[in-house]
Amino acid sequence: MSERTSPAALRPQVAVASLGRSNIASLVAALSRLGADVQATDSAERIRTARFAVLPGVGAFGPVSDLLTASGMDAAFAERVRAGKPTLGICLGMHLFFEGSSESPGASGMGIIPGSLGRFEGVCVPQFGWNRVSAGGPITGPGMWA
Repeated sequence: MSERTSPAALRPQVAVASLGRSNIASLVAALSRLGADVQATDSAERIRTARFAVLPGVGAFGPVSDLLTASGMDAAFAERVRAGKPTLGICLGMHLFFEGSSESPGASGMGIIPGSLGRFEGVCVPQFGWNRVSAGGPITGPGMWA
């Protein structure tokens, strides 16, 4: 490290796409704890020029794809990946790199990865989402409250 290079200048610069559809605060905190200089951004240009870029995702394929297109970030991420720049898609973010998804028929992904995603068929998968719990009566038994 030269006298002119500060430790902060050596931290990896990471742009995290902010589309209002995920809890990026946790992701920013995790990357910061790992030593990165993280910036949440809604700028396609910032995504395009960042050293590292992350596309997190929570939500449904179609609406988030629409947000990416409206912001211009779809083109920015596509350019990054095609140029071989370090890019990470997390959960729905990775799904959006594909051409489409059975989750939102007719919606287009970025098409960076050929193919369309579909449901798992014939295999056990974990259940995600909210469940309803209702009391069926008092909880009783050894070691239980009566």
